[in-house]
Amino acid sequence: MVEFSARVGVPAGQSYNDRYGYRGPNPQGRVYTQGERDHRADSLEVQRDRRRKRLTVVYDERLRLSAEVVEAVSGASAAIASDRRPTRWTTAIGDAFAEIAAALTEIAGAVRTPAPHWPATLSAGAVADGGWASMLTEAAQGMDDRVSAALAPSAPGAANTSEFIVERLRTIDNAGRSLGAYVGQIQAAEGPKPPAPTQAAVAAADPMEALRRRHSREREELRERQSAEWQAASDALKAARIAERAAR
Repeated sequence: MVEFSARVGVPAGQSYNDRYGYRGPNPQGRVYTQGERDHRADSLEVQRDRRRKRLTVVYDERLRLSAEVVEAVSGASAAIASDRRPTRWTTAIGDAFAEIAAALTEIAGAVRTPAPHWPATLSAGAVADGGWASMLTEAAQGMDDRVSAALAPSAPGAANTSEFIVERLRTIDNAGRSLGAYVGQIQAAEGPKPPAPTQAAVAAADPMEALRRRHSREREELRERQSAEWQAASDALKAARIAERAAR
């Protein structure tokens, strides 16, 4: 399968757009050919990257479903396992688990292999120790050989099977990425705040900002000093008036 192929012939004497977008004459009637690209030759890493960017992906028997599941859930699994209260993520994990399990079940149906058995609910232990991710990975491992066989070029409908699996893998990618992003956002908000930059660091990064901060500090100090002086003068004046009335 190729992404696209184009072969354009421009008759002699007619102008054409070159690859930089400039128009010019074509006195020799040249033919311009857009090369083909067979995405089955892409490495598994390139295929994974293209899949996540929603670009064309064509799988063959090299695909290991379990490896793709591990790539999708390992980040979130590690973050949750290291959390001080991992069971607080039970609901979020349950939602992601259900999405990924449904996608794996659909893949099992497409390659005609028994669907994995999923627990009705996830236990607190499976949430805390990463067992939820292990269940998904082990289920995919049990399907690896059948998936690879269904994607072999000689297998009937291999191209359609590849398209079907690509879409389910995108569902798995999105579920794992969303879970990881949610956990990371909460953990970051709970973490220690970075120390305020020192005056020297501010001056080095933006000399004008350092000047503005110094002027602001000096104005505040001046206001405080003037307020104190005004209060002292007022107190002295009141004392003088009291003393004057007492002397009468």
